[in-house]
Amino acid sequence: MDSPSKPTRRTLLGAAGATGLGAALTACSPSSSPGSSEQASAAPSPDGDGQNVMPSDQLAELGKAEVTVRGPASGKDLGVLLYRPDASTVLAYSNICSHQGCAVGTETPEANFYCACHASRYDYKDGSVLAGPAPKGLTRYAASIKGQDIVVYPPLDA
Repeated sequence: MDSPSKPTRRTLLGAAGATGLGAALTACSPSSSPGSSEQASAAPSPDGDGQNVMPSDQLAELGKAEVTVRGPASGKDLGVLLYRPDASTVLAYSNICSHQGCAVGTETPEANFYCACHASRYDYKDGSVLAGPAPKGLTRYAASIKGQDIVVYPPLDA
């Protein structure tokens, strides 16, 4: 009887590498079924000092914008995404992607926010994930239109 041949070291390393590569590609590939992803957080109540980020007439209805606020606790700049669904409302979200922390932006022809690092897309109406690999929606900030200004209330611990 012939004994079965043993796999070579090269064969084992190649198989292990292919398995790891497959897992990595799957983890960062766009998902077409975001239904299992968490929704974005609900709008928090305005707390602390709001920060005027832009005149309200510079953000048209159905318009998107990117602005920066100062974190109350850290003093660091925080990126904020804005969407204005109607004349009296503005929605604000953190621009940090829930996948790997890349900056999410507004530069996309589609009606969403987009992370260029791994192609995650977020709904501008509620911050929920439209396409992954992002595991959850964007963090929502309190925002309002006061007089002629758009005001964002960053989290007090930010």
